Parts: sequence; C-alpha cells; structure tokens
Amino acid sequence: MESLPAGPTGVPTSRRQRLIHRLLWASLGLSLVIFAIAMIWFGWDARYLSVIGSIATLTFDASLLFMLFRDCRRLQSQPHTNAHPNTQDANQRASRFQLPCILHKASIILAVGLVALWLGAVGVLCWALSLTSRYEGKFPTSRAWFARAAVETVLCAAHAGVLGAYAVLCMKERKKLVGAGLKWYQLGEYGVQ
Repeated sequence: MESLPAGPTGVPTSRRQRLIHRLLWASLGLSLVIFAIAMIWFGWDARYLSVIGSIATLTFDASLLFMLFRDCRRLQSQPHTNAHPNTQDANQRASRFQLPCILHKASIILAVGLVALWLGAVGVLCWALSLTSRYEGKFPTSRAWFARAAVETVLCAAHAGVLGAYAVLCMKERKKLVGAGLKWYQLGEYGVQ
C-alpha cells in the first residue's frame, strides 16, 4: 500500500514512513547499547567518538520522536470535517501542508553527519583493534578488551547503516511528498521546509 495519502504531520501513512519510524526506534536502542558498552572503558579506545556519537544520536532520536509525538497529538486534537474535497476549506488545508519533522532538510543533514561520526568511530576502533592485536595474551584483560572492542565496532557499523538507511528513506519520502520536480535540498520552494 505504497500509495496511501500522506498525512499533514508526523502520522505515518505509508509503508516507507512506518519504516522510518522503526529506524528511529532502532537507532535509539543501538545508541543506548553502544553507550553502555563504550563506558566499560570510559570510551577511551574509540577516542570518545562512540560516547559522543551515542549522546548526539540519543539527542537527535529523542527530539525527533518527541516532535513526531507532538505532531500526532496535535493532529488528533484538530476537528475533522466531512466537507466535500472541492470546498474552500479543503483548499486552505492543502495550502498549509507541512512536512513531518522527520522529513525536514535539517533532520536529513544531521542524520548524514551522524553517519560520518559513526563511521569515524568504526575507523578508530579498527585502528585500536589492529594495534592491540599484537599484545593479545600478554595481559590478563586483553582478550576481554578485544572482544568488547570488536562488538562495539560491529554495533557502530550497524548504527551507521541504520542512520544511512534513515537518511536515504527520508530523502525518497520527501521527494515523493514535495514533488518530483524539486530536489530534496532546494530552499524555499513552494513553502516547504
């Protein structure tokens, strides 16, 4: 049912919008798990990139989910009219069309920036793993550290994939809602954020 009509606010009405919401929740969960794992060694092995990425992504996800919840509540509190679609009221509603907050340019650009941060954390963790692999077995905690860092590396890469998929799906959904004639990054066209 990809052709369902788009809601005026954050209400997920298409399959793609529901997937975007699920990716936000997955990102929130991954951020919490990565933060917990990174704090075992106080984030030192990733040079604090995974801790910074977790805090930044938690803030990003929580704010977007809060704004989506607020938009849904606002939409539910508005009175519904059964007017004919050709009336002036329907035309006024269409002219006041707002994109959901997840499809704003700022949220897409921030998601791409967070992907770069997570990929940086993956690179630093891979570097740290390669340096410490030669000391494996010489210290009593080296195997535990190596396993924890490897799990953190995989989770950081998965988080970069989740946020990358979020950004791509948001660009596609934005293009579908705004129109095929516009690029997703164009400013000020047709009153769209």
